Amino acid sequence: MSVCDALSHTILGSRHDCRVKRLGAASGQVEWVAIDNRASPMNSFDIPGRVDFSIKEAQWLADLHGIEHDLRDVVRLCGKCLELMSAVPSPEQAPQKYLDAMWMAGEMSFASVVKYGRTFGSGVRRPIPLAWMKRLPPDDQKAHQYFKSLRDKFIAHSANAFEDNQVFAYLHPQFAPTEVKSIAVDTGRYVSLSSGRVERLRDLAGTLEVRVREEIASETRRVLQIARAMPLSDLLTRETDNRPIPGDADVSKGRRAP
Repeated sequence: MSVCDALSHTILGSRHDCRVKRLGAASGQVEWVAIDNRASPMNSFDIPGRVDFSIKEAQWLADLHGIEHDLRDVVRLCGKCLELMSAVPSPEQAPQKYLDAMWMAGEMSFASVVKYGRTFGSGVRRPIPLAWMKRLPPDDQKAHQYFKSLRDKFIAHSANAFEDNQVFAYLHPQFAPTEVKSIAVDTGRYVSLSSGRVERLRDLAGTLEVRVREEIASETRRVLQIARAMPLSDLLTRETDNRPIPGDADVSKGRRAP
């Protein structure tokens, strides 16, 4: 068992709920893993020969990696959603299992849209440039606008007609009413993306992920040139630890950009 496998095993087997950083064995990336909100002895990695280079000129590179992570999640979520949809039982043979499976698939499809929306939303991280979207084929641009509107007007906010809660008054007797018997509310809502839309979202996210990776390669070369142009003595004075792991008290605080 590798060090990372052992760490992952320890984390997943913990009964607590704290946050630590896990160093990826293959990519060298550090990921937060939720296990406990108490202090952990493994809350930073000090690697000899590595210094923090979070300068303003490198921020777009940092943002691109965050965007790539979200797009990769979208592709994976869509894949899982399609698996769930393909395994939905027949409503005639197992009506309750059918409803449960459709609900789960629907919520998974909405989670995919939310993740996709993070790549275009406002915040500390810069979004995918609109200029990139304008260079996509018209069908991709149309699909993007649909998913963005679905996220903005229905999934994240109750604003469009995809949710309806209609109040009815029941009169009595039914065919010759003389009084109001009761009040009821008839509810309806959009419950899931279709499998075709999920496939469309997966393909769109995959296309953008390719573009982001191209930009990452270009930005990495540019930032490397900046670092090499700096005196080595200046680099040696920079911090070497990862940023502190956020706790529950940080949930409402915005993070700072360089």
